[in-house]
Amino acid sequence: MRTITLLLLACLLCACVSTRVRLADQVSPTAQLGRLGAVVLMEPDVELYTLLPSGLTEARADWTAAARQHIGTELRRRVENSGARLLRLPDLDDPQAVMARRQIELLYQALASSILSAEVAPDRLPTKRDRFDWTLGPGVTALQAPESARYALFLFVRDSYASSGRKALMVLGPLLGIGASGGTQIGVASLVDLRDGKVVWFNLLVAQRGDLRQADAAAEAVTALLQGLPL
Repeated sequence: MRTITLLLLACLLCACVSTRVRLADQVSPTAQLGRLGAVVLMEPDVELYTLLPSGLTEARADWTAAARQHIGTELRRRVENSGARLLRLPDLDDPQAVMARRQIELLYQALASSILSAEVAPDRLPTKRDRFDWTLGPGVTALQAPESARYALFLFVRDSYASSGRKALMVLGPLLGIGASGGTQIGVASLVDLRDGKVVWFNLLVAQRGDLRQADAAAEAVTALLQGLPL
């Protein structure tokens, strides 16, 4: 995701908070997909980092745990309040089944990267320039979701916070001819049809404000990420 992140910083950070909602080509903007079946909430993929003076990042497990809890709680609340039935994936004992599920999660990360690339640099994927037609493929059945589930909701969030040294560089850098930016929040949310793996809704969030370590800020981020979700 690092290359995509650089593209996003160059193309989307004209405002403090930016979202970009897309629907699959055959889906009406007024569709109420959530009323057609239950939704499986995938475990949110969340990681928080310290942004070092060098520009490198350092993962913070304690920050990540707090943000994951806040985001997960708000996500469940929002989906349930929409009237959709919220289901969870069953626990798996078979190591091969666990691996197959993990492969689908990694495949989603790769697919999300491709969608981002097509959105911010359409010339890289010209066949997707004027259409939104993406799928995880029939292998999505490896998730072994409940038979009553119609959709799966995926969430991917990365955020970073400037260290004290980075903040000092942001202040003093211009005097030395050095440009330095602060942390950036990037989120991707997708609704996937479990019958064929098609991505029916997608939203990209890029923000330069909001502390996901705090419940209120995490709730605001979830609200932005679920913008346009057809539930």
